[in-house]
Amino acid sequence: MSNRNIEREEKWDVPVGFAIPDLGAVLPARATLRTERVHLSSTYFDTPRRDLLEADVSLRRRTGDTDTGWQAKLASRTGSRIEITEPLHTAHDEDVTPPAAITGLLAGLQRGRELRPIAIVRTERIVHSIHDEFGILLLELADDTVHSTAIGDSAEIRAWREVEVELKHRPEKLLRRVGKALERAGATPRLGSSKLARALGADGDAAPPAVIQQGIAPQPATDPITGYLAQQYRDLVAGDLDLRAERNAVHPTRVACRRIRSTLRVFAPVLVDVDPALDAEVAWYAALLGEVRDVQVMREHFRHALADVPIELELGPVAARISMGLDELERDGFTRLRSAMESTRYFALLDSVQELVERQLTIKGRRRKQVQKLVEKADRKFDRRLRAALRSPDDDAALHRARKSAKRARYAYEAAAPAGAKRRVRQFKRLQETLGNFQDAVVAKQLLRTWATATAGRADENGFTFGLLWQRADETQRAVRRSLRGGGS
Repeated sequence: MSNRNIEREEKWDVPVGFAIPDLGAVLPARATLRTERVHLSSTYFDTPRRDLLEADVSLRRRTGDTDTGWQAKLASRTGSRIEITEPLHTAHDEDVTPPAAITGLLAGLQRGRELRPIAIVRTERIVHSIHDEFGILLLELADDTVHSTAIGDSAEIRAWREVEVELKHRPEKLLRRVGKALERAGATPRLGSSKLARALGADGDAAPPAVIQQGIAPQPATDPITGYLAQQYRDLVAGDLDLRAERNAVHPTRVACRRIRSTLRVFAPVLVDVDPALDAEVAWYAALLGEVRDVQVMREHFRHALADVPIELELGPVAARISMGLDELERDGFTRLRSAMESTRYFALLDSVQELVERQLTIKGRRRKQVQKLVEKADRKFDRRLRAALRSPDDDAALHRARKSAKRARYAYEAAAPAGAKRRVRQFKRLQETLGNFQDAVVAKQLLRTWATATAGRADENGFTFGLLWQRADETQRAVRRSLRGGGS
């Protein structure tokens, strides 16, 4: 059975002759120290394209004195890492086929490609375990002497020493205090580079292109648009990992899809060799994410809306009806989303976005004036759509189209980063929020009408409160239109 742990650790490079300093002054009172020496051997796996490394994910089969088994480490948006472990079948298990419980989480990275050994890392570790007065483990400080062999056309051997501190059950400030003590003794913080990345060599042929990596510090892309697309691919893959690990990543993944579509549409004249079907495929996946995200937004919307209803005007089990209705919609949406994420169509979409980024890397630079004109064109298109929508007071869809144009223009400014972009991005964010309130009211009114109709003939329910909420949502729409006409956005 798989185990999952949140891992919070930091690493330091240390010079020859480095000695772990006395940490007594930075540890809690009556803390105790236990030390042991262990031997570890880890075989790391990846696809021929290094897809796991690109996504800051590692998969290893570990043997040795402790911590044995299959282990996958996934990056987290909070800076910590999630470790998923599966035991070996026996102490002498020689099986090199990763277990399905782990490969299932990595399906969006692997995409049918073979997982093969890429490096062997052997570690002589001195573990300093620090416990509080009650015996609770606070943190582990590992003094590692590492020897690695990169597996490829030629075996590349490297050796180094590093110190790793993993926080267990204390606040972040304890980790910071220990880190400062190490640095005063001569240690140097190391950011981003894992043992695997170091074993392969950041500047070696074994490492993938830096522009589409998370694990190795990215180098500047050939131009801002390529870098922007590369970031959206990273976010798309990070969202895949989060969703498979049942972490809430619907919104950032959907935003990545929108940014990709915006870039495809706005900058089509300056992009290289774009698959004409890609925009529709990204839209398909974004729509599946949207089904779930819209429910999440509505849940928050109705939470606030009900809080503003006086108790004497809440007739019947209104909150329960809304909760059950949204729960059903969310379950159905997640079912469709998860099914799609196992499809050949979805894996082909991820491949297409990755290949699009790689093709853009061949461009040495785009004409700045042409890019600027495309950004300005997107801005003007938004302005036209908003003006047209405000001339049609009963056309809700027109304002929704204006909102989508606002997002597209904002993302164009983000991607191209012309002069004044930050100010214009802030303006579009405010507009999006205003137009978003309008669209939330549109969706809320549709749901409220459905739920109000369902109360007919039910003695324990009443449509009054649903009608009240409908009227308030309608008032929100009218207020947004007045605000936009008056330039209050």
